[in-house]
Amino acid sequence: MLVVVIATLRVYFVTGYDMPSALAVLAIVDRVQLLSSSVLTAMVVLVPLIAIQPATRRWLLAGNKDGAPFSTQMRTAILWIPFSMTLLATMSILFLGAWLVGWSIYTILHKRAAKRARKAGTRPPAKGAPVFDPDSNNWLLASVVGFMFVSVMLQPWLMREDVEMRSGDKVVGSVVGTQGDMTLLLGASPAGARWVQTDQIAARKVCRDRPEWYSGTLQSLLPHEGVSCDAILEKQRDTEGS
Repeated sequence: MLVVVIATLRVYFVTGYDMPSALAVLAIVDRVQLLSSSVLTAMVVLVPLIAIQPATRRWLLAGNKDGAPFSTQMRTAILWIPFSMTLLATMSILFLGAWLVGWSIYTILHKRAAKRARKAGTRPPAKGAPVFDPDSNNWLLASVVGFMFVSVMLQPWLMREDVEMRSGDKVVGSVVGTQGDMTLLLGASPAGARWVQTDQIAARKVCRDRPEWYSGTLQSLLPHEGVSCDAILEKQRDTEGS
């Protein structure tokens, strides 16, 4: 039920908060594709979040300890490579930046706490000890996760395409699906649903532009084949403004 709610809200967000467009998309969209995409894109949040948990790291890397049982060593050897590959593929640029900033702040605060402890003649905090109280840690983590979740919700579940009509017009957006002899296009600029005759579509080309900064992953930085739809949108805006 929660996944259905998330997928429905995602359609509403992607259509620019336009209720008629959202209802049109929900009436024709491939629901299995939408639900599966919502679950898979949530990995952008869940996999890195799971990876930074101390309990997860201890369990995953337990096989590297001296004297670890053979079964534990095998578990670490088998799981480490696929888990690392999944983490690298789904690591959000936003999450990576937040993690680097958080780690830098933690290091600075930890060194200051150790310096104060030495001056006071007390025992310095252990390595890896939290510098904030549990409530503050939970609030910070919840804020990062919430912001990342919203960024995932704003991502379209379909690839963006350059759809060329027989009239010569170009529509940059996603092809949601067909109903009878009509095709529903979800435009990118401005966001909104648009019905067109299926036989009026002359060509479709996949966009190769990178996603927005808040929704990109490390994998999205790799080069991709396709046309530059951002350039098409910029040209359309220049034509409308002239």
